[in-house]
Amino acid sequence: SVLISEVHDVDRFSVYDVEEFISDGIIKLRQRYIKDKLRRTLQIVKMRGVEYKPDIYSFKIDKNGVKLFPMMRTSLSYISSEKKVSIGAAGLDGMCNGGVFEGSSTLIAGPTGSGKTVLSLQFILNGLKNNENCLYVSFEESRDQLLRSARGFGWNLEEYEKQGLLTFLCESPENGYLEEHLIAIKNIVENEEVKRCVIDSLTAIADVYPEIDFRDFVKKLTNYLKLKNVTSFMISATSTFMGSEVLTDSRLSTLTDNIILLRYIETRGELSRMVAVLKTRGSDMEKTLREYEITSEGIMVGEPISNYEGLMAGSSRKIEKSKAEKIRNGFVKTLGGKEGIYSFEEAIKGGLSQASMDQYIDSLVFKDQITSEDGRKLKEHIFRVLENIDSGE
Repeated sequence: SVLISEVHDVDRFSVYDVEEFISDGIIKLRQRYIKDKLRRTLQIVKMRGVEYKPDIYSFKIDKNGVKLFPMMRTSLSYISSEKKVSIGAAGLDGMCNGGVFEGSSTLIAGPTGSGKTVLSLQFILNGLKNNENCLYVSFEESRDQLLRSARGFGWNLEEYEKQGLLTFLCESPENGYLEEHLIAIKNIVENEEVKRCVIDSLTAIADVYPEIDFRDFVKKLTNYLKLKNVTSFMISATSTFMGSEVLTDSRLSTLTDNIILLRYIETRGELSRMVAVLKTRGSDMEKTLREYEITSEGIMVGEPISNYEGLMAGSSRKIEKSKAEKIRNGFVKTLGGKEGIYSFEEAIKGGLSQASMDQYIDSLVFKDQITSEDGRKLKEHIFRVLENIDSGE
């Protein structure tokens, strides 16, 4: 037999507080509004003689009756690959010491217009070129809009979609329960054997659901993708264009393996973009800040930003070059880019002194790597730097 009892107090199960004691089982149904959206839940509170799970499940009522959404369960038994995969953006792999680990999760944080989606498309494109099945989950943009954005950089993602390598899942977050979105992602990952996945964006989910539900969603999703060895990018929009920004409000920084921060900065009286790698779990990383540009070929990472401080706080100040930087620039000017940097790093091993530098420069002249005149000028430059004589820099 089934007894139905209508109660308004969420802590009660019956009208007279006796029915639940004589019943063999209790199934509790609730409905509540979450940011103007109705959510129905089901929970087994009691079931004599039967093992059951007391979790709270979401369900919907449609023309076919009650549709119950199973709860995604994950474990910490996923493997940790030693293989690294490319991000797809020139210069960024080097900042991450060769890319990101296969199966890891990366948080891409930055303000609007900073290139988060562009970077994520490059990440997907790199996987497609390696014949990897990829999934792009968008909670903010339609499939056609993403394809149009990609075409602007000369990337024909539609062709990969026709080949079955790329799948788009575009849905407004408020059009379904979080469990529905998780199940939809899970089905595509398993059916298409996905190797790379982008979630664009977590901010759209956070705007619709309470923080506790949002955090549970991110935790289950990251653990599941790791369990399937899927390398993932997750986008999060910061609320400020420039200046400090807290990434730990929902503890996203602890849920992902890597964090790449995109930011606007002001240098030389103009607006520029800066990228910083804040975290790479299980790997070394470059700690310098670099400028980047969004070009016709996507995001291109440039040289390290020197002579400025306070960039992360949004109040950049120009600082005097150190003696080592000035000497390094002298080597670069004399020998060229990579060769100059390599020669400086070799020279400084003997110490930052005039004698050791002169000795190394003499070896370069002896090997005919530079002329004796260039060697003389480089020695003079180093002397002026070490003696704090204005060298025109």
